[in-house]
Amino acid sequence: MTVHDARRFIGAVPVTPELRKGLNRCGSPEEIKALLGENGFKFDSAEFVEAWSGEVAKSRTKEHHDQFNEIRMWWEMLNRF
Repeated sequence: MTVHDARRFIGAVPVTPELRKGLNRCGSPEEIKALLGENGFKFDSAEFVEAWSGEVAKSRTKEHHDQFNEIRMWWEMLNRF
């Protein structure tokens, strides 16, 4: 599991709506993990937070900052199990 994969995932979410839709349909953490793996991502929640923190810190505009915050809120809601 890598922070690098989590960073790639954070970058992919806004431009890959089918990935986001697929994840929204998942009904368990196992399904989420499997779908992420099928799409070449392998990371855990701590690695996601580390990657998100780094990306949000680098955001240069309020729009990018808000986008990263939306991704984080969506991810937390998705992983509410």
